[in-house]
Amino acid sequence: MKKKVSALAAVTIATMLTASLAGCGSSNTGNNGNVNGNTKSDTASNDKSNAANSNNTTTETEEKAPLEPVKISALIGPSSLSGVQSDEISTEIFEKKFGLKIDHIFAGDKFDERLSAIMASGDMPDLIEFKDKKQFESAVKAGVLMSLDDLVAQYGPDITNNLPSMLQYMRDNYSDGSGKLYGLASQIGVSQPTNLLHMALYSRYDLYKKAGSPELKTFDDLLNTLKTMQAEYPKNDKGQKVYPLQLWSDWDSISMSLVDFTIPGYMGVSANSGTLQFTEYDPTTKQLKSVFDPSSDYMKGVEFFHKANQQGILDPDSISQKWPNAESKTKEGRVLTTMWGWQSQIFNGNDLVKSNPMAGMIPLFPKDEAKMLVQAELPVGGGYVFGIGKNSKNADRIIQLLNYSATVQGSTELMNGVEGKAWTLNNGKAEYAPEYLEKVAKNDPSTAGYESFLMLNKWNIDPRTNESITHEGWSQFVKKNLTSAEQEWATANNSLNVYDYAKKNLTVVQDDGVVALAGAPSDDIKVIQQKLGEILKTMSWKMVYAKNDAQFNELKQELIDKATQLGADKNFQWAQTELAAASAKASKYTEYHVQ
Repeated sequence: MKKKVSALAAVTIATMLTASLAGCGSSNTGNNGNVNGNTKSDTASNDKSNAANSNNTTTETEEKAPLEPVKISALIGPSSLSGVQSDEISTEIFEKKFGLKIDHIFAGDKFDERLSAIMASGDMPDLIEFKDKKQFESAVKAGVLMSLDDLVAQYGPDITNNLPSMLQYMRDNYSDGSGKLYGLASQIGVSQPTNLLHMALYSRYDLYKKAGSPELKTFDDLLNTLKTMQAEYPKNDKGQKVYPLQLWSDWDSISMSLVDFTIPGYMGVSANSGTLQFTEYDPTTKQLKSVFDPSSDYMKGVEFFHKANQQGILDPDSISQKWPNAESKTKEGRVLTTMWGWQSQIFNGNDLVKSNPMAGMIPLFPKDEAKMLVQAELPVGGGYVFGIGKNSKNADRIIQLLNYSATVQGSTELMNGVEGKAWTLNNGKAEYAPEYLEKVAKNDPSTAGYESFLMLNKWNIDPRTNESITHEGWSQFVKKNLTSAEQEWATANNSLNVYDYAKKNLTVVQDDGVVALAGAPSDDIKVIQQKLGEILKTMSWKMVYAKNDAQFNELKQELIDKATQLGADKNFQWAQTELAAASAKASKYTEYHVQ
């Protein structure tokens, strides 16, 4: 994949997350320099043209009289908002800048069901953000979406200039053969510089030291260490029992999602990704494996949590509790680990860490089995896609908003707050106002951004600052967010930071983004996938809670046998064919601009 990144930006990608756990910041969702595919001379020419277009757009917006706000309905896949919001971004940007009062349709963890019901009625919301391209393609075929070609040509100059490969990709692959543009894929560009902050288990540093700071080579070593740590801290200060590990079930979809999101990723593979469901992709070997393969990393993940349950270190409420319950337990210090770096921030904000800084969380890597998965560059976007209902009366304003989110300035404001109120540019760096920084560091809901509305991936490098669009990579926030435990851990491991540690001690795996280009399944494959999803999700939980290893193996074989009967082999053959086609597409769609 061709790209050009300035030398400074390249250094920034490698160092911006100095020892920090700065993962997902507060955002209204549910839970890079100038990069392009042109030659250097083309880049210079395009940059001038694009800058001119962007400036003209801004000037025109500023010179126009304020728009009379209109209310639009919106169903946003990754969001759990309901009704019209009154936060600063909603009032200052959505309402005042673009004349939109966005009335959010609540879906929560029932988005798929809500979308199906709405599509069946034919009365689509003004704005929809689909959770994946399979859902979007179904809407295109159902004829419930508006063609966006003329709208983007008139109201989306920055979309046109900055995201050309995405536009062509959507016309080529998601137009039901018409060649028209019906949707705008989001999350364009460079993903998080390293997936490290997500793809590692984090735990309390003080208890790890009390356990003797043992060297971890395997995931079994990790479980044994967590058992020892639990013995050191069996209850919190309120007398509530403490468990090293916890799960929650409301994120489940076609599988036990917290398996997808953890162990396979910790091992450097992508499980159940995109439309290639019930497979896992290894970017190193470029090979697919069925999750129903007895040796799949998904199966290893289920077994990991089964072993944890056998050792008494998995919260028994895991199968019945939902994310809000798990989040509360994390805040209360009733768990010893978090699944990702961003989640550890929730724990690090509690009173325990304030009184005992060494209780802060640090990553635990089994050196012989863990790998560092670096996320892919996505010129055509991730899974989420924006569409506009065919009967919308305010499509022009919606496209103008999305056009704004296709720029660095727009993405920065939507993600981090209004410039001049929440943050400012000082000496070439974006910085929060002191009082606002304190709120952000505490994950104050009033500072939540609208990541769901970003056309650009939040981890792209802002050419004005050479730091990420999101505050999670700003020097000011990283320094503020650095805990005493992280500092000591880095020093003890002779590393500058977490990223530096991983480079020295782990195998680095670079995702290539090919899976994101895979097309939607045919109707017969969809039927198979629906059936497979029910048994995989149900049987995975049963395997976790199996009474012993013998029962675990019996249930595992039962799952494999049932999956085979339901067409798992046919699904896998389709996925292999689709992966080959996606690989061929990868060199065709390479261009995007971050400016």
